[in-house]
Amino acid sequence: MLLPEIKEREYRFKLALRMVLPIFALVVAFIFHTFITSQNTLNTSFYVESILILVFSIYFIFYLIYKGFDTKITDSVSKAFTREYMYEYLKKEIKNSKEYTLILLSVDNLYEINSRYGIKIGDKVLFETLNWIAEFLKSKDIYNIPIGRIKGGDFIIGVYGNKNRYKTIIELMCLKSEDFKIDGIEIQISGAINDITFSKDIDYLIENLFELQNKIKNFKLTTNYIDEDINPNELEYNVINAIKRKNLVVYTQAVFEKESEVFKECSVKLKTEDERLLHQKNYMKILDKLRLMGDYDLMVLEKVIKMCIKSDGDKFAIQI
Repeated sequence: MLLPEIKEREYRFKLALRMVLPIFALVVAFIFHTFITSQNTLNTSFYVESILILVFSIYFIFYLIYKGFDTKITDSVSKAFTREYMYEYLKKEIKNSKEYTLILLSVDNLYEINSRYGIKIGDKVLFETLNWIAEFLKSKDIYNIPIGRIKGGDFIIGVYGNKNRYKTIIELMCLKSEDFKIDGIEIQISGAINDITFSKDIDYLIENLFELQNKIKNFKLTTNYIDEDINPNELEYNVINAIKRKNLVVYTQAVFEKESEVFKECSVKLKTEDERLLHQKNYMKILDKLRLMGDYDLMVLEKVIKMCIKSDGDKFAIQI
């Protein structure tokens, strides 16, 4: 269960408890008056007091019900905190913390999903994406973190510590998300990270996160990846040629456990003759179809072994 859902339940429980208190007070008053009186019948003052308490209780209960509907903690679609509650929550956390980090995660293709598949599917994507993010962070021993929906497909996460502790984790998450799908729909996730060394003003921090995210997106646009809409025959040619020439690039991402680096996770891209990059999701099916998977795995393994020899005792993890 996400932290926003836990907080919502806590709030509803406290609200219900406050509704019961006036009735409880009336019962206590009745018992107390009964015990202290020596008369067989209750006098007029007790009835007056009971009526006043009952009237006050009814007013108080209706007031709390009205406030309960007026106060909203979680977003009805994603079950994350609402923007208003998240801002107030983060202000308190930042005020009482020496080190605190904010993370922006966005579903970049939410508009296309809503347009193509409908808003209900878009809502499902938001909910399941948030749960996927929470499960990924749990796998990195990050639990019960505040997650708020700022707008559209943009979410803010708050965590204790400086950004260096989480930067690699978020980069790895965005890398893993390239294979993330909901009902066959590809989900494009991007992120940015900053901490309170930049500013303790929540508005400045979040504004800066969006600026950082835009810079990252612009950088990706200028990166020389091959067009996903390339002709299948041309794509097959590029894949076969890259395997023959053993032309590939291995990117590494450090994986940490309690601030200590455990290993480096590897990600592989094939490179064409004109130095453009082929993403795994574009070429893996072709390798399997052409029965080149064994050649590819051997080529990757040879590359990683060379990296191990050159490294200073680093550990590398590669999926084969």
